[in-house]
Amino acid sequence: MTSIVVGEGKRTSPYIDMADCDSCSLQGPEHVPGWGCEDTPRVMFIGEAPGADEDRMGKPFVGKAGKLLRETLTEVGMDLTKVYYTNTCMCRPKRNRDPYVREIRACLPRLEEEVRDVDPDIIIVMGNTAAKAILGGSRGITKRRGTVREVEFAGATRTVLATLHPAGVLRNPEAFPDMLCDLEAVQGYLEDGDPLVVEPPYGNYTPVTTQQGLEDLCRDLRRQGMVAVDIETTGLDMFEDRILTVGFSWERETAFVLDWEALIEGNPGNHRMLREALGEVSCSFQYGQYDAPFLELRGMKINWAFDTMLAHYVLDERAGSHGLERQTIDRYRAPDYGSQLADRFGLPGGVDSDDSSSFADIPREDLYAYNGADADYQYRLTEDLGAELHEDEELSRLYYEVVLPAAKHFAEFYVEGML
Repeated sequence: MTSIVVGEGKRTSPYIDMADCDSCSLQGPEHVPGWGCEDTPRVMFIGEAPGADEDRMGKPFVGKAGKLLRETLTEVGMDLTKVYYTNTCMCRPKRNRDPYVREIRACLPRLEEEVRDVDPDIIIVMGNTAAKAILGGSRGITKRRGTVREVEFAGATRTVLATLHPAGVLRNPEAFPDMLCDLEAVQGYLEDGDPLVVEPPYGNYTPVTTQQGLEDLCRDLRRQGMVAVDIETTGLDMFEDRILTVGFSWERETAFVLDWEALIEGNPGNHRMLREALGEVSCSFQYGQYDAPFLELRGMKINWAFDTMLAHYVLDERAGSHGLERQTIDRYRAPDYGSQLADRFGLPGGVDSDDSSSFADIPREDLYAYNGADADYQYRLTEDLGAELHEDEELSRLYYEVVLPAAKHFAEFYVEGML
């Protein structure tokens, strides 16, 4: 690797000539080159652009944000001698604004050459600017953090993990556990070979599409205590939209996905069979205020006994951490399978979203897999969050005596009205 010179005189970088500085409005007065391990580093951190401290000292990640980052890396046990630091843009924007797209594009050839030369085992993009530069798309970093992609960049397939920028964590200290979680996952990968991503066991998810399959499902349901239930629908209007599939899980890494349209819709006998089976079990939902009344409005008898989203709210009051996909990424190193599905089929929230698209447009095999993963993870969370609540008597009482009953009442108000 070519050496980088940082000193009292003019700073130099072997990559600066690759940047299109003439088309960039930043242009110095001096650029801030990357630094760190020059002999095949394990990790390459890519930030946004230099701040005031970085611009003054001539190195990325040397101000308060860099100090927090290295303290956190030390806490998780990472070898700092095997780390390299750089930024998406090498020059500081005025007033620390975000770099413009044209400025990112102007510096991207330099970043590509730097990555090619450094050739790390894993790249960690920190913050929105770096994530969008390397991964593309418009999804924000709070939703992207913890996700991993294999991307073609700088002449090779690169493993890239997105996380929060430490400067953002300094502004919002409540986000520190999120950055810590991501860096712990990276350290587990580097030190112990732990996978950064654990795919859902799709082969263990059974589609229920035949009469015999439905009868077997209802028989097995009656034997269970707690069952995770997740529905997929054509839209969010519980009065007008349709149920497509229903996922059930009562054992970790397994699920059954019932094709509601094929077997329940318009079939009174099958409807009665499922209603009676569900009436004998306790149901856990991720967002029962939606799923439970959606099913009850279609004649199902529901005993809503647990809610993973509400349980997580009680255990962790921080905003933005309670969605099913977010919980599964952090707890089980699951992929962002829901976001990937939205990207593939243009669903709301996807990179090429179409407001007219819905789950009804997804091929059934893909919908079965997605619904199965939802139900599987919901059951895992039901067990794990339930155990955590059990360890704290006060939180357990708050959840079971206040939060869950209140949610049920609000669901009733929505369906039946206040009076």
